Amino acid sequence: KHLPRVSTLPVFAMAATASSHDERVWTRRQRLAFRGKRSAVARYNLPLFLRAGESWNIVIVTEDGRAVGCCRDAVHDRDLEHEHIWLDVPAHGLKAPAAYLYCGQEDATDDVELPLTSPAEVLPIAEFFRDDLPQVLNRWTVNSSTSASERMTIEALHPAGIEGSEIGLPAFHAARHALRLDTSHGFIALKRSPMQALVDPSNSCVHARAHFFDHGDEHHALGHWFACRSQMGTASIGLAFGIDGCYSTLPGEVATCESGKGFGWLRTFVERSRGWHLLELLFEDGDVHFSIDGEPVGTMLAGDPSPVEEVHVVSRCGGDGVWAGIELFHTPANRHLWQAGLRDMKAGDRIPWKVLPEDGRWQADNDGIMQNVEFEKGALARITDAKQKLIDSFSRCLAKYAYNPKMEEMLGGTFRILEVNADGMVGLPSPDGSNDGIWWFPPVAAALVVADPSEATVTETGTAVATDPTMPADPPGVTLAPVLPGMVPEADSDDAPSPSSPPAPVLIGGIAIECWSIPGEGDLERMERVMACFMDALQGAHVPMPDNIRRVQRCTAPDHQHCFVYNFGTRRMHVATRVSDSGRLLLVVRCGGGFIDFVEFARRHGSAEQLRLQKRPASGREVVRLTSVLAKGKVRAVHSPSQHRLAVRSA
Repeated sequence: KHLPRVSTLPVFAMAATASSHDERVWTRRQRLAFRGKRSAVARYNLPLFLRAGESWNIVIVTEDGRAVGCCRDAVHDRDLEHEHIWLDVPAHGLKAPAAYLYCGQEDATDDVELPLTSPAEVLPIAEFFRDDLPQVLNRWTVNSSTSASERMTIEALHPAGIEGSEIGLPAFHAARHALRLDTSHGFIALKRSPMQALVDPSNSCVHARAHFFDHGDEHHALGHWFACRSQMGTASIGLAFGIDGCYSTLPGEVATCESGKGFGWLRTFVERSRGWHLLELLFEDGDVHFSIDGEPVGTMLAGDPSPVEEVHVVSRCGGDGVWAGIELFHTPANRHLWQAGLRDMKAGDRIPWKVLPEDGRWQADNDGIMQNVEFEKGALARITDAKQKLIDSFSRCLAKYAYNPKMEEMLGGTFRILEVNADGMVGLPSPDGSNDGIWWFPPVAAALVVADPSEATVTETGTAVATDPTMPADPPGVTLAPVLPGMVPEADSDDAPSPSSPPAPVLIGGIAIECWSIPGEGDLERMERVMACFMDALQGAHVPMPDNIRRVQRCTAPDHQHCFVYNFGTRRMHVATRVSDSGRLLLVVRCGGGFIDFVEFARRHGSAEQLRLQKRPASGREVVRLTSVLAKGKVRAVHSPSQHRLAVRSA
């Protein structure tokens, strides 16, 4: 399938560090589809577990080719067997979040680690106190009994044992700075809300965590805690005011520092000890799960949902409160299932994602968008519309290939590939027929990419010929050669398909149905046309159906886009259209959390609904008795007369 690769190709696969953008060429990719329940409208932080060392020489992009925001999990980064990456993958309604992981770097010379972004760009809240104090306070709301700005400091952390290191580093090394709150003149309480709150709590989980340094000293009064409010509930965890010697939990409330006000703190079995401690709150299914240093300490009702989402850091009394690494996550539910399979994880596994591998060649263009550069004879190639990009691409190929000023008239055009030579250069039709009708272009994504046939406007000998959007792309394996000057079209052979003949109809559920999208057509007009087309095909195939299939209304559910409600016998069905890659229109029925093809739906329920509708009384309740009958190799539902009923007695 692929043309031979020769030693000249490394000029097209330069390392990412050699240019302002990543020019590496990838030969494999994996489509990642997220497993598990999720809300259709919430935007989540999605986990990706890799085997240790597999985060090198890979990139992860969205389905449209743009880089995915990703960061390492600060707590689990110390795991020696696995790597835990957080991804910011946009969701598209009911469609499962998906991304592409590219690997198999072509002619790799140096190892390059997965490009990571700042956790603050991926997570709703990721506060590591790396900025100076005024910048930090711009992100937080401060409440205190006296002026607090002089009693808050940010200090750098150093490993224990180094001179000047009083408290050392937390168990994870991402936190190099901490916020110190001086309670000698009263309490200090900070709160912060994410830029985007959790949209929908269904099938969701809110996870908040913070690192607190316990100095271990005894005081006549002590109070330092971490808390979170959310649509999933509210809770606090830490050293409770009035409870000495251990850590405590408070479900359903955020403890405040009001004098004389009491709270129902609950003791845990975790005793105080000097050092860093990880405090975690996990809200899911109406409960809050408390953890300290990674160990569960209790699960309780999370209380009523809060209209606001925020995290709280409170130091009331008992020496300085030192805080670091405060994070908030929005994730799908059933987080415990992510850990399933980690013990038996093999190289190449992408837990908890479903993986679909694919071979090819891809490269990022100057805008960082991953493009297809698997150039093959007969495919379509699109030239950049930027002249300088095309000129620059020739600087990265053999000297015998040079930019021709006449190529300028080809900028932005899409052409049929005539040849791909042994040097990897792509041959496109020359507008003036020079050089034996072929001009050679470098296979560099910044200047030349493989075009999608369903979206392309093919340029033949300098003349743009718009493809009919209602017709499909060329059938697989059939390519159209460009018309070059001096060429005389050959007469069609008897067995050659006529270019003007329509493509064969597609079989849907064993029934030939031909229905195409029409540009500019409204949702209602499209639905009525597609429904009529499918009904005619089903009736022509003698599929039994009720005779009251009519549109009732447009669906009012906010997450049911382009959906309409139809009568179907005694039931109502939600119907929508879908457009295939080739432009064909499909008709689907919403069923549970997914879809079923309308043809299959009609085959399953048409006969029964037809009988129910025929026997439906004018008023009152109805009882329809059906019998499953096997006749001529097919199972059909027929009406059961009352005299044929069998008496059924209790066992």
